[in-house]
Amino acid sequence: GRLIGIQVGIDAFNKAETYFKGRIANIDLGEKTSRVFPNPVSSSEILTLDFQASASIQKASLELVDMSGRRVYKEQITAIGGTQRVEIPLASLQTGFYVLKVVLGERVDLHKIMVE
Repeated sequence: GRLIGIQVGIDAFNKAETYFKGRIANIDLGEKTSRVFPNPVSSSEILTLDFQASASIQKASLELVDMSGRRVYKEQITAIGGTQRVEIPLASLQTGFYVLKVVLGERVDLHKIMVE
């Protein structure tokens, strides 16, 4: 039942993470500089992303991908130094696991998101 579903979700996330790492092999994937909440999240809620912009003005790219690799959300923003907050609407998403990729300069953070 639920444990099998969770394991399948974890396996799918690991495959998606491997896919992203393969596409961005030369980018720093060290400790995360961003966080998302709430997680898990209901599709009727808004997912919130907080991240640190180190430069006074820095471009950021956000991409949310489902487990089949289909991009379901993309946004380019200009971050002005310090803590930034972005709200991501989830109303059109189905229940399941997603990967949020946050690119900020040479940094890439990957977050596993569970939509209930």
